[in-house]
Amino acid sequence: MGILETGSMDDRKQPRHFRWFLMGGIVGLSLAIALTLLLSRDAIRPELAVKLWPTYIVLMTDSPAVLSLLIGYGGNFVLYGLITLLFSLTVAFVKNLTAAK
Repeated sequence: MGILETGSMDDRKQPRHFRWFLMGGIVGLSLAIALTLLLSRDAIRPELAVKLWPTYIVLMTDSPAVLSLLIGYGGNFVLYGLITLLFSLTVAFVKNLTAAK
């Protein structure tokens, strides 16, 4: 069955978790872009940026530009995506536990 076709509830759970990953990743990427703009204007301290954007440390090194940008921004996408995916899986697990009773 395809993603757009209706099916059992198990068939539709996987795309939901993938959407959670994408939404979290987009939030992480947006946060990284916003922090880049704020850092360029000296509006925030770099210590705060490192706490919200851990892969920012890679951008401060002297590595090749494309590789550091890929790791810096892509790492934040993956990090926030995994956090929201974990949250989504936890909510689904708790729902399954409470529904069984």
